[in-house]
Amino acid sequence: MAVRNVSPMQFARLPKSQQRVQIALDVILQIKRRRFSTNHSLKGYYLQGIVKNIEQAVEIREMFAEMAQVKCCAIGAVFVSAVSHGDTLEKADFNEYELKEKAGHKVQMIGYPVVNYLENYFEREQLRAMEQLFESWKNDEYHNFPKFAKYLDQHADNKEQRIIAIMKNLVDHHGELRDTDYGE
Repeated sequence: MAVRNVSPMQFARLPKSQQRVQIALDVILQIKRRRFSTNHSLKGYYLQGIVKNIEQAVEIREMFAEMAQVKCCAIGAVFVSAVSHGDTLEKADFNEYELKEKAGHKVQMIGYPVVNYLENYFEREQLRAMEQLFESWKNDEYHNFPKFAKYLDQHADNKEQRIIAIMKNLVDHHGELRDTDYGE
């Protein structure tokens, strides 16, 4: 369930930059509340969690509301928070590869529908940069943020600290991810 600083109707009327700020604030709070867990390997999936009544859930946000804890990467955390702010996205929008329902009610998500949905709020380059900074992938996007990447490498001891710093960067810069060293 999303942490609501604004109602779903208010959220829908916000400029995209402020929607990104609301999503980032929600990610930070969900991590601090231990609902989002980021310090583990997902083996290529954006997120996974346990849903007891998976058969009854039609909308993705219904499924997320049932997850006591969501194991996720940066894209997964942002996706859960964005969808939980009230947007309609149905399980039928995902194929069996993208939304895996496994024994024990375990759900795993990956694929273009996740990224395509997030493009309602973020530019693809922002999403790529967030994920690459989160995962410490040393490639072009990582090098587009040399000061911030160095800051993360020196001050974020684990993935939880990395994602919080990335989300704070978005909040501090009004929904834009910026290359900053935070006073270093």
